[in-house]
Amino acid sequence: ELFQASKGFDCRISAYPNYDYLATKKGVLPPRYVPQNLLLFIDQEQGDIKTTLHNIKMLLSGGHPTVIWTGHGYHIYLPIFLLDKQFKNNEEVTVDFLRFIERHISHNQSDKGHYPSLRNSMMRIPFSWNSKAVAEDSDNFEVRIIQKWDGFRVSPSVELLAEFNLMKQRAKLKELKQERILKEQIKSHKIIPTDTPTDPLKEF
Repeated sequence: ELFQASKGFDCRISAYPNYDYLATKKGVLPPRYVPQNLLLFIDQEQGDIKTTLHNIKMLLSGGHPTVIWTGHGYHIYLPIFLLDKQFKNNEEVTVDFLRFIERHISHNQSDKGHYPSLRNSMMRIPFSWNSKAVAEDSDNFEVRIIQKWDGFRVSPSVELLAEFNLMKQRAKLKELKQERILKEQIKSHKIIPTDTPTDPLKEF
């Protein structure tokens, strides 16, 4: 009904279920549960889509995803297994991985304003219309399927997981370095508050 009311413009659905709702309202999932099966969501600007698909094939066990033309670029959807124990019940690590893999596999051709999470990844519906493209008088405003998923879920390669863990380690080291610098700055510029009462007897 909502799609009919929109007259076919900007029809989208969430790439992931509302886990918070399921956990708190339906009692289906424990709090902060992150499933092992996720949808890889890549929002790519008009770039070399063939390179991205090649990287998916090499780094995701021969994955053959669904590719959608959105009117401005491409959405790539591919169900994946996250079997590594670091992802289990850890939403933060899972989201970090989804953001890492989008940038890494697309060679930074993904939409710079897109930060995938379990709450904000919206998939466009085929045969709907992209209103932004219509407003720009584009000839390709209709959302359409370029390639269909082959039905096989895939897992990240050992190399891809190693690269992700290396990225996390570098980020942690950078964070620790910044904390150390901040502490040193505070220590070297220690100032006594001006409103601290003084002892008048010290002048005599």
